[in-house]
Amino acid sequence: MQSDLNNFFGKKTLVLAMTFVACLTTTNTCIAQKDTLFLNSGSTLRGIIKPSTPEQILLDDKKIDARDAKKISLAGSPRELKRAKEDLANGQYINAWGSLQKISEPPTEAMALQEYEYVKAYTMAQLALTGGQISTRDAGSAINSFVTKYPKSFRLYPILNLYGKLLVNINRVDLAEVEFQKLANSGWPEYQLKGLFDLGQAQLLMQKFPDAGANFAKIEAHEMNNAVAQQYKLLARCQRAKSNAMQGNADQAIATIEQIIKTENADNKQLFALCYNTLGNCQLQKKQTRSAAISFLHTDLLFSTEADAHAEALYHLSKIWPDLEETDRANRARQTLNSNYANSFWKSKLDAELSSGQ
Repeated sequence: MQSDLNNFFGKKTLVLAMTFVACLTTTNTCIAQKDTLFLNSGSTLRGIIKPSTPEQILLDDKKIDARDAKKISLAGSPRELKRAKEDLANGQYINAWGSLQKISEPPTEAMALQEYEYVKAYTMAQLALTGGQISTRDAGSAINSFVTKYPKSFRLYPILNLYGKLLVNINRVDLAEVEFQKLANSGWPEYQLKGLFDLGQAQLLMQKFPDAGANFAKIEAHEMNNAVAQQYKLLARCQRAKSNAMQGNADQAIATIEQIIKTENADNKQLFALCYNTLGNCQLQKKQTRSAAISFLHTDLLFSTEADAHAEALYHLSKIWPDLEETDRANRARQTLNSNYANSFWKSKLDAELSSGQ
């Protein structure tokens, strides 16, 4: 009889152990796994993240301002997705793409699947924008699919910003203008500034100089005044000078840019790359070709980490150097533009002009 009892309890223990393991490895039964929301303040919240809005994250029954979120960790996410997000945060887009390729099947849990599709589309867009292994068209299709499927996602604004930039690169600046306007109209001040700035940049490319200047002026007058806003206000001041130069006020624009260069810190590479490009454009307006070359060289040699500005500088240098009888330097500028920024607006613009004999 003792033997029978031992066999019974042995089997019972095995069944209980197996049940306990099953509870730990499933999301919706026994012990529910929880998501983690890391806030900019340094605090951490745990719960279940549910379908939200572009401005808010719904954690259980709490509404969290999406601006306060630093990152999220979803319980149903595969390990490779978490690694890809870490790589994205560090600007390691190729590594992020490699991690995503190791995911054999997308997550089945709804929010984890949404996050997977967001990270995939975001990574594809960044690779396309930096001239990587993804085509602009494929990246745009991935973003369009995400936006169509999740129009109220709290990931909407970051992905729309990239979508607009992809549209610029394929020279559909008119469509990009629409996407950037959506950001400018959002209820999220940081993305209002980002949207207004990118909208103004697009309008400069479309030669809508008064409209561009008006949007840069809105940034300078914006009520927000934190570090992000101060940076955008400096960038806007620089680009409003450019819009003025394109309307015939090159001397005034040059004075503005020279004052910024004199007073601001050159460690602000984004600002200084734009300043030297704007200075070069002003000098081209005044037919000061050699001075313009020197200005664009500043961006090329000192601020090449700023991809958009560097691509523009290379475009101008490839056109200026022949006028200065520097054919070899023109070829090198063109080769760098082709190899480093194959998907860029400026590479496409140069190709179109060369094919038309301009």
